[in-house]
Amino acid sequence: MKYFLIAGISLLFITCSKDNSTNSSGTQTLKDSTCQLVSVKWVQGTDSLITNLSYNSNGQLAKTDEGNGNVNTFTYSGSQIFMTSNDYSNYRDTTTINKFGYVAQLIVNSNPLILNSSYFYTSDTVLSYVIINSPLFSNPDTTRYIFTDGDLTSYIAGANTYNYTYYTDKPEQSADLSIYNQIVSQGALSYKNKHLTKSYSGNSLSQDYTYSFDAAGKIISMAAHYVNSQSSGTIIYYYTYTCHL
Repeated sequence: MKYFLIAGISLLFITCSKDNSTNSSGTQTLKDSTCQLVSVKWVQGTDSLITNLSYNSNGQLAKTDEGNGNVNTFTYSGSQIFMTSNDYSNYRDTTTINKFGYVAQLIVNSNPLILNSSYFYTSDTVLSYVIINSPLFSNPDTTRYIFTDGDLTSYIAGANTYNYTYYTDKPEQSADLSIYNQIVSQGALSYKNKHLTKSYSGNSLSQDYTYSFDAAGKIISMAAHYVNSQSSGTIIYYYTYTCHL
């Protein structure tokens, strides 16, 4: 499986309606006109990669396919999500969700990366801290999360603090990296934000995000402008959707 910088069951849906509902399995869905994110293309200079996403009959993410042989599959059973990669066919990562649909535990079993992460919340759905155990660690690692006005504004891992800012006039969408990266790496959310991510900074890296929208308000592209200790540049993401009216 692939793991991303920005780390409850929530689907990759966006809608103009704010009316949330759940299906029979407790999975979060959205009523009225909805659109599923079906592909993400990133471009950096002459390099590019397209990830195609497909869904099961319940609207849950079933597969991501990068078109280069790298395919990840997601299967669901009760409160558990099983994630397998064709790169590690003998291993399976497992996410367990709590009664509110958020991640309670993530077991990464892709040798040599073996992790067991437990998630703890305040007010039921506000992520407070994560404890990570691994035979690779001499002691458990704890990451703490700080939210301000409904947005994750910082998290603290060891001696490092990582910070985020937001466009307070724009709501979070499924194309926001904060949602997308959680879903494709763990199959479910451990947190949601109220607003759209504007910037990230921490550990000698900073990123600023600018977006383009279609007439319905969906994100159709995002430019991530980054600066680190060695280089700077821009990665552009393009998003396509299938809409069910």
